[in-house]
Amino acid sequence: MIVSNLDGLAANVFSWRGQALAPVPEVWLKLVLSRYWRMHPNQTTMPDFISWQKKLYPLLKPISLIYGLCMKLRAAYWIKANHGWTPPIPCISVGNISWGGTGKTPFCQYLIKFSLQHGLCPVILTRGYKANPPTYPYLVQPDDEPTTSGDEPLLLARTSSQARIIIDPDRTRAGKWALKHLNPDIFILDDGFQHLKVKRHLNLVLFSPEDILTQWNKVIPAGSWRESEIALKRADIFLINTWDRDKAILTGHASRKLARFNKPIFYFSIYPTELINLKTRARLSHLNNEPYILITSVANPQKVFSSVTYFLSYPPQKHISFPDHYHFDKKDFDNLLQLVHKKNIKYIVCTTKDAPKLKKFTYPYLLALKAEVKFSSENKQQFKQIFLKTITNSCTHP
Repeated sequence: MIVSNLDGLAANVFSWRGQALAPVPEVWLKLVLSRYWRMHPNQTTMPDFISWQKKLYPLLKPISLIYGLCMKLRAAYWIKANHGWTPPIPCISVGNISWGGTGKTPFCQYLIKFSLQHGLCPVILTRGYKANPPTYPYLVQPDDEPTTSGDEPLLLARTSSQARIIIDPDRTRAGKWALKHLNPDIFILDDGFQHLKVKRHLNLVLFSPEDILTQWNKVIPAGSWRESEIALKRADIFLINTWDRDKAILTGHASRKLARFNKPIFYFSIYPTELINLKTRARLSHLNNEPYILITSVANPQKVFSSVTYFLSYPPQKHISFPDHYHFDKKDFDNLLQLVHKKNIKYIVCTTKDAPKLKKFTYPYLLALKAEVKFSSENKQQFKQIFLKTITNSCTHP
């Protein structure tokens, strides 16, 4: 078994011991992305690997069937056998069926705030992509370097001063450490759907529109799904990130495909709320129609493009997309500044996930786009009831 730090596109777990190990197909894809970017430093958009998947689908399909079967057998092993650890406090898993870009991190932020509002002390258990902590388990500090804790754990730690984020590939060890040192009321498993070693009281599965509309049951390497649709039987709640898609069309497809699982379906979106200057901390709601460059290092850069365009009512003059979880170096930023000066543009906009990795370059007009999860009022109330009922029941019947 090869322990891997490849997440985002390589965030799956495939280990008979239940550790966070990346499967070979995702590792290959992530390596291809990283190598491609280093070989093409002047490239400003990611290559369209989805189109290549479509072209090679007949060749990739047999591999997908074998891989899907392996994942099915792995899940059966953990579910039917008396293995794994059951936490003595409520444990909520936030995960997805595909390889990323569904909004897990913003949703974990939402659950942190929700838990704190109800007087609960939440602890996030995460593998920590591209984290290099001095020890495991590692309690993330808000002032950590991104290279120490990874971009997503650091973003979660900065959600609230009361947030507790623990990095450890062995989340059982992390959970037991937290129980001893932090006295938590609730565990939240980040990217936990495939991490079957830790038992959970509520299994949340997030979908992107593409998971429903174009990628349904297309398992890697022929598609983006980590497991086949039979895995969805493990879910307790389906959460669909609508992005900017037609909700009526999305609802029709989702209802038809998910109906047989007989689980609640909720729809949410991630809306931008403000721009934050990383140097002055000033909060902006507009740029006076001045041009700007968008820089992203996320699983779904097009979604960020749509969000900032919606928020400012006009698109960026240039969108530079790096691989998910990319660590920017001085050369990257120097190239960006050259572009800024060449085009006579003042503002650079990034995501809050990328902000800690870019802040070190101290550019005075570097802005982070802050965004939050939003439900419809009806969906929010229904989800709140299920969430709190799960916590109450699991505390009463551990």
